[in-house]
Amino acid sequence: MSFIKIRSQIVGIKESSILEFGHLYNSSRNKQKSFGFADAILLLTAKTEDAHILTKDSHFKDFENVILL
Repeated sequence: MSFIKIRSQIVGIKESSILEFGHLYNSSRNKQKSFGFADAILLLTAKTEDAHILTKDSHFKDFENVILL
């Protein structure tokens, strides 16, 4: 757990990103019915922070800034 904490950064969601969040959530939800709010928040935050998501979650398989394990 400390390995992840040392290499991670906690960030907030910017107000300017709310509309982009809605678009991302709706378009992703149309492709995958189980795509959730948390998934969209993670993707949008990674995009705005120019970061990558490291995950085993198949919801993220079609996104650029994702590394699937």
